[in-house]
Amino acid sequence: FMEDMFQHVNTVIPKNDSVAFLPGEDPFYAYTNRRNPLPFDQMGPHTFPNDVRATMEVINMKKVPWIIVKTDVQCPFGYVDIAPYIREIRKQYDEVEVRNNYVYYRRK
Repeated sequence: FMEDMFQHVNTVIPKNDSVAFLPGEDPFYAYTNRRNPLPFDQMGPHTFPNDVRATMEVINMKKVPWIIVKTDVQCPFGYVDIAPYIREIRKQYDEVEVRNNYVYYRRK
């Protein structure tokens, strides 16, 4: 599924558009040659210092046009609960596609 996602991103999302990839389990930025607009790589309980509000503030400050959320993580206990983040994302982003294990959101 990862390879399909990488191809899809490179086909559908303009190269100059930044993308936040949550929770950060896959090597998204390395394979798509994009830069992470967020100050963290993964949303792990010991490595992720932000709460929902602070994370959305960063996303808004950076004007991130796309967010991709992986829905079926390999290590569910290795990440913070992403449900509150998705609720906030949906207030500002439209869900444009669900493809394999990934949900694509574009800023409204």
